Amino acid sequence: MLVQATSRFTKRSDFETGLKQYNEEKFDSTLAVVPFKRLVWSEGKKPLTFELNKRQRRQDFDDFYLENGAFYINSVENITKNKSKISGNSGFHIMPEHTALEMDEPLDWKIGEIVMEDLLSKDKNEFHTQ
Repeated sequence: MLVQATSRFTKRSDFETGLKQYNEEKFDSTLAVVPFKRLVWSEGKKPLTFELNKRQRRQDFDDFYLENGAFYINSVENITKNKSKISGNSGFHIMPEHTALEMDEPLDWKIGEIVMEDLLSKDKNEFHTQ
């Protein structure tokens, strides 16, 4: 398992569920993702995540998924053979959208503090440390 320290909203249960999926569903690799509902365009000015003449609301999109970088699970054999942290039949561990925030820049930390305050106010027991 490759875990990225910049993904600060990953919980122990995410790791446990990802490993369980990897082992029980016999995936070649498993990665953490978040739902991605955005209007994405190519450099060639073509829509990639929607049809131009059927611009539906983002809430009505079919799901696309964005790697959130929280973790990647694969075997050493697959990584060595394929030169990639993901390969073959890959499974997704779907995490909440806020987990896409990675702590790479000072502004990310400020945004992360706001997100954490919001999460703590909603479920005080979820993030309680002993």
